[in-house]
Amino acid sequence: MITKRTLLWLSFLLSAAPLAAYAGDAPSVSFNGFGTIGLAHSDEPDADYVPTILVPEGVGHSDDVSATIDSRLGLQVSGTASDRLSGVLQVVVEEQHDNTFAPIVEWANVRFQSTPDSYVRVGRTVLPGVMASEYRKVGYALPWIRPPVEVYNLVPVTNSDGIDAGFDFRTGEFNHTLRINYGEIDIDLPDGTVSRVRDLWGVAASTERGHFAAHVSYLRADITVESFDPLLSGFRAFGPAGAAIADRYEFDDERIDFFGLGVRYDPGDWFLRAEAARLESSTIIGDRNGWYLTGGMRIGSVTPYATIARIQSDSERFDPGLPLIGLPAPVAARAAALNAGLNGVLGMVPAQKSLSLGLRWDFARNFSFKLQYDYLDLDEGSPGTLTNEQPGFTRGGNVSIVSAAVDFVF
Repeated sequence: MITKRTLLWLSFLLSAAPLAAYAGDAPSVSFNGFGTIGLAHSDEPDADYVPTILVPEGVGHSDDVSATIDSRLGLQVSGTASDRLSGVLQVVVEEQHDNTFAPIVEWANVRFQSTPDSYVRVGRTVLPGVMASEYRKVGYALPWIRPPVEVYNLVPVTNSDGIDAGFDFRTGEFNHTLRINYGEIDIDLPDGTVSRVRDLWGVAASTERGHFAAHVSYLRADITVESFDPLLSGFRAFGPAGAAIADRYEFDDERIDFFGLGVRYDPGDWFLRAEAARLESSTIIGDRNGWYLTGGMRIGSVTPYATIARIQSDSERFDPGLPLIGLPAPVAARAAALNAGLNGVLGMVPAQKSLSLGLRWDFARNFSFKLQYDYLDLDEGSPGTLTNEQPGFTRGGNVSIVSAAVDFVF
């Protein structure tokens, strides 16, 4: 079903039509798309492996074999009014926060090429936080079935509504691109609440020379996450001591900072790519660091590859919470429940190491088939990147995921 938001973005893009007439050139329109059909299996029956924290279920507990976590279809319409004015609308059908497959608008913007080396875009644009920002949902363009969650889950938000500008320039044999963006976005969460991202701005720079490319980025935003309101309100009911705890972990219009660095070397027969990222926050989610290193060898139409990755946190996973001594029994029980709830959230901080082995086969033009095995080594006391924990789940240990996918573009 096409949502009201999708229709609004369609109207926005079509509103550029009068500008095409003003430009005096015959407008042109092109269509293309991409997709992935995937299956995945996890050997952990009491928790779910998910490629993004924005979906409620994954593979493991919810489904022994899942066709939802990697499958998607994307359709893109691009229009050009003149050599300076163009627009794009990209709609992606994939699993949503409410466990349904529905279309969402990934991109919808009008671009003005102010000079041959600079542009301004207005509308919904992609966030430049990670190396694969422009194509992170296009499986055919990726070496893996899915980007490493240790880095890419640090920025699950892929776009914002606002404005961005890009500048291309050259120094010696290096080609550089500088991007600056500002916007906001509302994100529907699996628990039915909404996360509001405001004053989202960032800067990203990339450089290329021959087979080498590098990317560095910084994003910051003021974020409100309603999911934690009941827990923190419960602490505030306990007076100054509870209010101090709630203030320590508040997630109402709080600042988040993201730093990213990536490099890639690809001479053709083989490739290496690596990224490292850090998320800093004074909220209940704390500070997180992630990195990965991937290497592969192209042998004709077949590409074996391997990835090692790590995510961890600098934040404490335990807080003593409210003191219980001297409280009447019913009040102490409520305080103990709040303390347990707080430490349950703090303990959900992802910390794991992973090893992935995969094989890509480009069996036809614009089609590839991939097999991938992921081994997750969860830190002691951590669920790693798993969600939807069940009573039988024990934090720590290890998990294996086997996946297969067909990627295509058209």
